[in-house]
Amino acid sequence: MSKRNSKEAKQERRKNYEEKQLRFSNPCPHPEKDYLRHFGYVPNEPFFHNAAVAACDSKMKVAMRTKEQLIDYVENHDLKPMGTRSGKGIFHISLFKTADYKITKSDGEQWYVSEKPQSKVEKSYYIIRENIGRIHGQEFDENEWKRENPFYEQLNTFMVPAENIKNLPDLAPTDEELIAIGKEDEAVQPLNEMELDQLLSQSKEYALRENYMFNDDGLIIDEFKGEGGETYYQPRKKDKSWLHCVFSTPFIIKDGELGVCNLRDTMQTKYMNTDILN
Repeated sequence: MSKRNSKEAKQERRKNYEEKQLRFSNPCPHPEKDYLRHFGYVPNEPFFHNAAVAACDSKMKVAMRTKEQLIDYVENHDLKPMGTRSGKGIFHISLFKTADYKITKSDGEQWYVSEKPQSKVEKSYYIIRENIGRIHGQEFDENEWKRENPFYEQLNTFMVPAENIKNLPDLAPTDEELIAIGKEDEAVQPLNEMELDQLLSQSKEYALRENYMFNDDGLIIDEFKGEGGETYYQPRKKDKSWLHCVFSTPFIIKDGELGVCNLRDTMQTKYMNTDILN
């Protein structure tokens, strides 16, 4: 008898089949609060639990949460914070916001929406990045990485200390709140002396003066102590410089579709070019 037709192999195939059947007959429940939409079939797996927006297909795996849902997810799942030079454990978290944006054009694959929402009421939503290895130089499959990290942009993704998740904004962040989130990101993973030298040597003086703060003694450089007592550094950015590198990404749900704006286009055109999930 071949191994394929052995009793053990048949039992293993039956077990796998039953597990697959269970997975597709047990959809993830919708949150009781702040539910927006689950797209298609979403399996009942911890990754999707208590997510306002969720989707799971061959192209992307999405779980977008309000702050309250994010806190619940972190507290009730075995998530391990990533270590940093500061000694603080952090999570990589991407910021999103929703409002009643006006669609100015649609070509069937993308929407183009006005830069300003029609409604002033915006709420924050978050994606916690659990498969972010690309940033740290690890080998990765690009297609799989994109599926596990949909709608990722460096401009809207920050290192947030685990104990500070409760301080994230409920509503769309103000400029001051965005700047504070960016400063916190820099403080937990500041530059060592070599990295600081590289930054300064590659920057022209006029660019440094345009983007960073100076006093009578020259460029202001903040110092940070690491867990082992080593000193780290960050040149102090001007607030106007921060506002060019910290964003909360707008998104829209309309007619059964999710549109998430491409941040690179927001800085180049009058309209926000959106990636669409049906």
